[in-house]
Amino acid sequence: MYLKARQDAIKHGGLRNKFLQSAAQAWNRNDARAAKALSLRGQSENDLMRKAHREAARLLYEERNKDSTAPSSSAELYVDLHGLHPEEAVEYLERVLLEQQSSTRPIYAITGTGHHSKNGKDKVGKAIRTFLNEWKYAYREFSVPGDRNNVGGILGIDARSFDRSVAAEKSAERGESGGGDLLGLGEGKVRLVKEVPTGPKGKS
Repeated sequence: MYLKARQDAIKHGGLRNKFLQSAAQAWNRNDARAAKALSLRGQSENDLMRKAHREAARLLYEERNKDSTAPSSSAELYVDLHGLHPEEAVEYLERVLLEQQSSTRPIYAITGTGHHSKNGKDKVGKAIRTFLNEWKYAYREFSVPGDRNNVGGILGIDARSFDRSVAAEKSAERGESGGGDLLGLGEGKVRLVKEVPTGPKGKS
């Protein structure tokens, strides 16, 4: 399912590399006009690749989580992040944490153990843990069923627990003062709006 969803992005990535390599070759033979034209085509393919990856991430996330949109009365909520790239996984989890920031039910983020990743490294899990640690979320790591090595793969998170003081510190680092967006770090970052912290990507 991953390769099927990502095939357009992979195609554009291959074309991007081809054009940029050709641009470098043109530059080396002092053909500046050709180098510029090829570089622009490479940049265009890069934009298309990024757009295709965003769409693939959406499709993968919706497919894996279509049956886990539990009602608010449920005792727990599962978020399957398989198939997403690290930055994508953080962004989608942020959205859930924002939506559930006032809920007492735990959020279980399923990151996997990296067995299907390049070099077998758990890049998604590492990115999620880095994000949770940065914003001081309370969480526990669990092993997936049948995992004899006990390497984890599921993170149980308290969506209410992020540290409000981190937002103030981030704001102070940028020299901002009172009111407004205190944590405007752009897409994919925790945001604190006005005087009341609202968690990841806060909303007014």
